[in-house]
Amino acid sequence: MEHHTPSAAQLLRKTQRLSIAGATRASIGMRTSNSFESAKRRSTLLMTPASNKRQSVYAVNGNSEAPGSSQTVNSQSQLSQNLFPLSERRDQRPLRDRNYQTLILEEIYDFLVTNKFELEMNHPITKKTLRQPTQKDFVLIFQFLYGRIDPHYKFTRAIETEVFLLLKILNYPYLDGINRSSISAVGGQNWSAFLGMLYWLVKLNLSLLNLNEDSLIAPDDVFDRVFIKYIISSYRAFIDQKEDYTEFYEEMKQAFDTANNDVILALEEKQKAGETLRKEFDQLNKQYSELEEAEAKSKALENDLKQFSNYMMQMEARQAKWGELLQQMQTGIEQAEQQLVDLETEKKTYENIISTKGYSISDIDKLNMERDKLSKAIDSIYNRIKDAEDGMTKKEQDLRQSLQSLESFVNQYNLMTQRIPVSENQLFELSINTSIMEENAKLDPEHILNKTLREEKIRLLESRSELTQEIHRIQEDNFKVGEQVDQYSEKIFDQQEYIEGLEAEVTKNKLTHDEILDTMLSEGTSYTAQIEKMQRELQGMQINVNKGVIDAETRHKELNIMFQELKYHIKEQREVMHDTVQKLINYVILFKLNVQENIEELDILTLRELNVEEQGQ
Repeated sequence: MEHHTPSAAQLLRKTQRLSIAGATRASIGMRTSNSFESAKRRSTLLMTPASNKRQSVYAVNGNSEAPGSSQTVNSQSQLSQNLFPLSERRDQRPLRDRNYQTLILEEIYDFLVTNKFELEMNHPITKKTLRQPTQKDFVLIFQFLYGRIDPHYKFTRAIETEVFLLLKILNYPYLDGINRSSISAVGGQNWSAFLGMLYWLVKLNLSLLNLNEDSLIAPDDVFDRVFIKYIISSYRAFIDQKEDYTEFYEEMKQAFDTANNDVILALEEKQKAGETLRKEFDQLNKQYSELEEAEAKSKALENDLKQFSNYMMQMEARQAKWGELLQQMQTGIEQAEQQLVDLETEKKTYENIISTKGYSISDIDKLNMERDKLSKAIDSIYNRIKDAEDGMTKKEQDLRQSLQSLESFVNQYNLMTQRIPVSENQLFELSINTSIMEENAKLDPEHILNKTLREEKIRLLESRSELTQEIHRIQEDNFKVGEQVDQYSEKIFDQQEYIEGLEAEVTKNKLTHDEILDTMLSEGTSYTAQIEKMQRELQGMQINVNKGVIDAETRHKELNIMFQELKYHIKEQREVMHDTVQKLINYVILFKLNVQENIEELDILTLRELNVEEQGQ
């Protein structure tokens, strides 16, 4: 039976679905973290450089793209984001700091020397070269660093186009700070940004040094290993210009069937073992339930036995006391009968005494009833007086609370009016007349305060009108100042355009200088070839001897770089705090203006209520 074998383009398009399928199987098998590592390994696999028999998958030339190259570029961009996550697009590194530049410059130099830049590129490299590079120096360094990532890539187009597109393919996080025109003249003020870009490429190379083919395959996912091995074999065949992948497909299918059968057998064994354990669990659970019921019954019987024993002991103790209790009860009955006889005798004595005085029992009952009626009348009158006193006390408290509220309102009014900028003769201040505190004083609403509210309102309206005029005058002055600022801004913009023109001329002169310098260096290279060769051999010997020292210095430089980055981050946080304080100040000003508007609304509401009261009177 024939099977349809996928082409190379289809394989490249299936790589994204592979990542999703692998992640799904990992989540089912409770291996989420391993799935993420597997995805990273698969993403690095897709970045493997092509053979020199076909152009690299990184190629951006439209005429020489490999099949499915557009999908490859997109997948590489996404996978690069997974390997090197972007926190922010804005470059937060202190690239213009001289100390930071020195640290990353030395690390770039050490990497180039360690990896034999001079031998491979046939071009001398010194620390001074990295401080003041020519266009040729930058081009060779970039080609060397990128060549270690993709050794089979061929630079065929203009350098500004090549650099920009390759950085975009690698998903350089700070590409916004680099434009095509600046790539053609990297020296001068723009060199710090390109130095940071070269340092990023060095870090990328270091992160890829320890990757190998075995580490790209997840050890815990059999199906991923089978499929990735099929991709590797097909990709190698594609590089060797072979279009038939049937053999690899059959191997993958056979391996997949074998792995699938193993998984099914393991699953069946697990299911059988689970069923056996479930039956044992049910049996043990049943025995445990019977045991719990027996224990509960035993505890209930023990409690009943204890209660019955206690009851028997109490009954036996009471039985011994029953004779004494019966004797006491008989004595009590006899005493009660004797007391009853005494009370009957005393009653007859009192009735004889009342009869001799001319009173009957009915007369005494009537007197008691009249006394009760008088007591109830006295209590009713007392309650009325108490209610009247409570009412007077409550009214007095209400008046005092009203007076306190009025005093509080007057104090608030005085505090608010003190903020109004007026002369001492025109102060807005109210006070309560002390005469209303006297007893039997007649309360008149017009004489409670020392001023009439109508006159005070007129004065407030006049003051508001004056303040409004002053505000309009200040706004006009601000508008005039704004026009002057705009004029100065236009002048500054003209000066900036003039400066940019001068910078363009300087750049042009710099290019001419670089071309002359390149010519001088090429002539000097022919005379110093033997000296440079001996220097390279000496440098190689020094590198081998001082490898441990270089590693320690590299670690020290990295720590210094981290310190500089942390220092720069703290500086940015301080600027954010300053911005926050400024926002708080603006909020307080707005709050103050809102309070003033509420005061004005309160004044208007007060005037309306006064008018209503005056109309009601």
